[in-house]
Amino acid sequence: MLQTVNGLVIEGVGRGQVPPSLVMPIRSAIEEGKPVIMTTSSEEGKVYPTYEYEGSAHQLEQLGLY
Repeated sequence: MLQTVNGLVIEGVGRGQVPPSLVMPIRSAIEEGKPVIMTTSSEEGKVYPTYEYEGSAHQLEQLGLY
């Protein structure tokens, strides 16, 4: 059974990347108006949208991720 959530907090790898398979579920949540926030698993630094590829922080930011 799936539960309804009010938003998501995602701990991305490196500077905020996720596997490409998570992009569509993240996009769906954003399109439903749910807040989606990215944090990084790095001990220092912040999410940094440098790279452009499927699942990158840059791509997710373009979709509306915080």
